[in-house]
Amino acid sequence: MPSPSKRRSRSRSSKPSPSTRAVVVPPPPCHMGWALVMLITLSLQSVTILIILEFFPLLKASPHAVATIGFVALGGLALLALLGFRLCGCRISLWSTFFAVVTWSAAIDLVLALALVDKTNLGRFYMETGEEYFKSSWGFGALLWDGTAHYVIQLYLAFATLFDRPRRVAGLLWAGSIINSMPVLLLGAATGAFSSTIKPSTALNAPYVAVPIIYVANLLSLPEKQSKQAKKSQRSTTPNPLDATNAFKVCAWATLHAIAVILHVWRGAVALSCQAPLAESWRLTFDPVLADPARPSYGFARLQCLVYFFYYAPFHAWTAYNLVVKKSPLASMSDASIFVAGGYAQAQATYLGCVLFEWVSFGPLAANDGVKTEAVMLGLLLLFFPFAFSLHCYIDSRKSKR
Repeated sequence: MPSPSKRRSRSRSSKPSPSTRAVVVPPPPCHMGWALVMLITLSLQSVTILIILEFFPLLKASPHAVATIGFVALGGLALLALLGFRLCGCRISLWSTFFAVVTWSAAIDLVLALALVDKTNLGRFYMETGEEYFKSSWGFGALLWDGTAHYVIQLYLAFATLFDRPRRVAGLLWAGSIINSMPVLLLGAATGAFSSTIKPSTALNAPYVAVPIIYVANLLSLPEKQSKQAKKSQRSTTPNPLDATNAFKVCAWATLHAIAVILHVWRGAVALSCQAPLAESWRLTFDPVLADPARPSYGFARLQCLVYFFYYAPFHAWTAYNLVVKKSPLASMSDASIFVAGGYAQAQATYLGCVLFEWVSFGPLAANDGVKTEAVMLGLLLLFFPFAFSLHCYIDSRKSKR
């Protein structure tokens, strides 16, 4: 039997020497500047594709060909994004790939919005053989919002995901905006003036229906960094006493949320063609888009009011209950309020444009005559109230995490 000293010497000799060990070469660092340039360059390929299609009239004339080209382009852009990440030395990220592709789609929507007001001829064919329901003031507003606000947020989310930057607020705003816009756009088109003109290209919106929901679930599952003091305060079950100032703020916010519930229930009844005299007066004064079923944007405005009734009214009721009955801190409602604020932003920006202007043909938007100041004020209040509340909740949540 070998002695312990011999076993130790044998084990030492079995270890590889430093000269024979395999050298692990770390991957090259991902360059932020090149990654951002690559993402912007990918989005600008939207113009390249539209220019190429101008030389192939047969491809533009068939609705099925247009839809096929759209799906092939989405797949091709995903492969280009993956190749670009590899060339830039970035790790492969499915979420960054998705946001790179939808940023390209947002750039196309901006070109389509410009085509609707006769600023360019590129993409005009898409309103005939693609998604005809964009030929309305609501469609123009949805395209313009997607080509500006969504473009910036999606570009940031693609960049932030690549480099693991903070993206919770931007992600919640984006998801709230997208999830609000999809049922209104698709169901409004399917039940309104454009219900007989639905074409295969409508299926290109499929990724926007399910992916934002999955992204929100993924985003909320990510842990947030908190200080020890914040974790200790969260474990405490004793509620903090409210001083006079905080009590006033809670009562004010709860009252505004209660008013929002009543407003959305009432507008839901108005959208469902309530024939009461007060409803008729309301349509003429506050919701002029609902006053004329012949307007191309009528179906979209009606669906938006119903989305408010079925989804946003319960949120406001839940918030008022948490504030008054459960005495929950504003910080606990930060994520939900940011998500809802994103939906309100998309809805009201589109709706206000629809109230003020009407799309007639491929040319400048026509101003709607006789628009009441009350309608504009209501739209602005529904735009800024959710943002003010979400900002208040967010500031409180940041304070609680210090």
